[in-house]
Amino acid sequence: MLAADNAWGIAAALWIVSGLGRVFFGGKETGFYWRNGLFWTKLALFGFVFVLELAPMMTFIRVRAARRGGTPLPDFSVARYRRINTAEAVLVNRASARTR
Repeated sequence: MLAADNAWGIAAALWIVSGLGRVFFGGKETGFYWRNGLFWTKLALFGFVFVLELAPMMTFIRVRAARRGGTPLPDFSVARYRRINTAEAVLVNRASARTR
């Protein structure tokens, strides 16, 4: 699960960097994006993914700290985080499909 969390973090960083690059250094003026409803929909979907990811992110930070410190791992529901991960994947897929 920690590897999957790392992959999500790397993917999020790439989406943010490439998105900002496209808005500010892409072929279109920035005003195009500020007036574009699909841009705001996509931004809202990614924001929702971030909100969903807060609980797993905090848990995995605690798990990593516990492993480093040799203390017992915190309790968490794998099934709950699996459902959150599925919801995030659906939202990311929909956000990506909106701009194709």
